[in-house]
Amino acid sequence: MFSVFLDTMVICTATALMCLSSGVEPSEDLNGVPYVLAVANHSFGDYGNIIVALTITLFAFTTIIGNLFYVDKSFIYIFRKEPNRSFMMLYRLCATVIVMIGTLLPSALLWNVADLTMGCMAFINVICILCLSRYVILTLKDYADQKRKGVNPVFKAKNIKLKCKTDYWN
Repeated sequence: MFSVFLDTMVICTATALMCLSSGVEPSEDLNGVPYVLAVANHSFGDYGNIIVALTITLFAFTTIIGNLFYVDKSFIYIFRKEPNRSFMMLYRLCATVIVMIGTLLPSALLWNVADLTMGCMAFINVICILCLSRYVILTLKDYADQKRKGVNPVFKAKNIKLKCKTDYWN
């Protein structure tokens, strides 16, 4: 969660503010990373390229590691156990090859694929949120009832009639 906040709110906001306050005008040739490079070179001189290369490398590395972690945990959830070592090695090899191929593709295509996959993920999340909204409302009602009674609110699954077994709240 912290890495998403750091990447999105800190790094992207700092980059946007640097670009907006630099005085360098964007153009058709200066779009995306070339624009950020031009701004960094304008602001930091010869060190601009190094700064941008380092930050993009760190941003990409942390993003890839984070996404691969999500997939690893998803596999454990789907298979109800940790997949065997050969399956995980094959998966990681495929992921590495896909990332390497991605470096050779046009950035417009990559952004379109990223938008499509993130849209699919958001669609699935919205469906899940709608399915779980009943429990959110019941939990909020239980919390308000406990506060109204003057007790320190503690979540218990039985209070909201949650029928499935949970790991922590039974």
